[in-house]
Amino acid sequence: YSVQVNRAGLPEGTYAATIQLDSNVNTIRVPVLMRVGSLSGSVDAGKQYVLLVDPETYEAVAQDEVPISNGQYNYAFSISEGDYLLIAGTDSDDDGLICDEGEACGAFPSLDSPAIIKLQDAARTGVDFAVGFDLSVTTTQAVGAARRGYRLIR
Repeated sequence: YSVQVNRAGLPEGTYAATIQLDSNVNTIRVPVLMRVGSLSGSVDAGKQYVLLVDPETYEAVAQDEVPISNGQYNYAFSISEGDYLLIAGTDSDDDGLICDEGEACGAFPSLDSPAIIKLQDAARTGVDFAVGFDLSVTTTQAVGAARRGYRLIR
């Protein structure tokens, strides 16, 4: 399913709704939040590492280190054809892993549901996705099971 919002003509503020999906098995309710407003300053999550990851071994096979430019991170790879996961994130603690606790992380098309990208001979463009910070509250019990990231190519 794909959901889009249209902010045109809405006054500044936060809007909330619930999308309900009914089936013969169950009903799922998905909360949706939308904010209308203007940005102040520039958005910058720090230097990003964009990785092509082997979907079987979860090892990075290509890496691009990208600074922000006009509010966006632009990346490129020269790599042979194949199937890959596309992951991006920061390495704030310089431990050689992106996407571990407290670091920005994202995946194509989303971190919750990364999809395999099939690269072939032709150049592939327009593979955009969001990178953000996990703002959920971590309990003491969950700290031991903290997520581990993706190893950078050094």
